Amino acid sequence: MHWSKSTRFRPERARPWLWANLLSLDAPIVAVLWQQLFTRTLRIPATIASAITLAATVWLIYASDRVLDAASATGHSARHRFYRRHWRSVVPVLVVALLLAAWCALTGIRKPVLHNGLCLVAAVSVYFCAVHIAPAFSRRWWPKELVVAIIFSAGACIHVWTFAPPPVVHWAVPMMLFTALCWLNCAAIACWENGAGHSSTKWVGAHLGQLSAVIAAIAIVLAVTTPPSRPIYLSEGASALAFVLLTRFPPGLSPDGLRVAADAILCSPLLFLPFV
Repeated sequence: MHWSKSTRFRPERARPWLWANLLSLDAPIVAVLWQQLFTRTLRIPATIASAITLAATVWLIYASDRVLDAASATGHSARHRFYRRHWRSVVPVLVVALLLAAWCALTGIRKPVLHNGLCLVAAVSVYFCAVHIAPAFSRRWWPKELVVAIIFSAGACIHVWTFAPPPVVHWAVPMMLFTALCWLNCAAIACWENGAGHSSTKWVGAHLGQLSAVIAAIAIVLAVTTPPSRPIYLSEGASALAFVLLTRFPPGLSPDGLRVAADAILCSPLLFLPFV
């Protein structure tokens, strides 16, 4: 692969608060935080190996996606410039992450979770084919951001939908709200960065504040009426309210800064995990 000088990442733009995004650490952090919140709240056992496998797998997926974007010269954000310059250093780390995820999965995860995880890997493979092999088709017909939200939520909550006892409503509803938050996050970032994408993405981006307010209201009502899942609903309500504030009082950040803010908003489990 050949990179022109004009596409290289410029170090002076790499502010300290941007490094988690540049290194693709934001998504694994968010995934593990929500995994812990769901499993602790609903009293579902999840081992350290589960958290490591989730973190390594999510990082592997996001970093691989960005390497492929860099190879096709897709995207012009700071993270894309970073991967265009450093892809040779990232590829060996991808191999290490793959081996780590495989080892932890085979030695520390129960078979039902491993089976469902392989199903999610198949879904991710379909996503990669749609986005990187047929990009024109995916931009027009494939709701990329919604698909990412569903797979991300399913991965973070894999122990929940694998082992959670009835009633289903105690985990299905908070999981759906979490998926909706992930969709808001992905759609908002896509609109901020390039304003393009599937029609559903543009619609969510245009109504981000209203949709966030609706999710916040639903989460707050459910937090009051559904005690078993209250910490999850409170966290979802906090994230949704933060999205409302971000849309009503924009801080004048660059698209990269807005992305960091949108990902930080999904770290709300940090507020509630100490009390679970």
